[in-house]
Amino acid sequence: MKTIKQYKYIIVIISLLVLGAIFYGLYFETDKKNEDAQSGTVDPDKIMDAIKYLESANPPILDQLQTEEDVVNNPHIKQIRLALNGYLDGTNNGLEEYMALDVTDPIMKCGLNNFDKTYYQSKFVILSARDNEYGGILAYIAFVDKPDTMFFVWIYGVVGEQRLRTFCETPAPEDDIDGYKEYINKGINDSNYRL
Repeated sequence: MKTIKQYKYIIVIISLLVLGAIFYGLYFETDKKNEDAQSGTVDPDKIMDAIKYLESANPPILDQLQTEEDVVNNPHIKQIRLALNGYLDGTNNGLEEYMALDVTDPIMKCGLNNFDKTYYQSKFVILSARDNEYGGILAYIAFVDKPDTMFFVWIYGVVGEQRLRTFCETPAPEDDIDGYKEYINKGINDSNYRL
């Protein structure tokens, strides 16, 4: 009989130790997550995935079946010219100063301050535009008077509140250099496609 009682005590003690270890582990993990949140340690990929998920619930800004004329007349696309004019006149109307003015990507050359202002004085053509999975529109543009460089522009926000968020240099597409030149020539020769 004594041995059965001893086994029961041993089982109870082992069970308490196991439960204590489980609770300690849960507490430690929760405490670690709280420390990470308080210290600012955040997984950027998780943030980007969350943004992409939230933006996927919004309706598309650009319909895939739109004509070139529809794209040029889209308020997000027109925002590019408004923002460039705001930059040129010093008001910075229509752009997010923190994101649009200086380098925002260590790999790419970005920021309106990093390029010759004569680009922005020129009309530009839309080489391509599409909805951005992180919200807003991504557009690739080239300036008619200085077609030596192609730029990547991110316009973010709902209609009426959209802003130029990012402006970066991007290489011309080597696999479609003829198409690139064709769009620029179209803008030079047809004022309907210049902004």
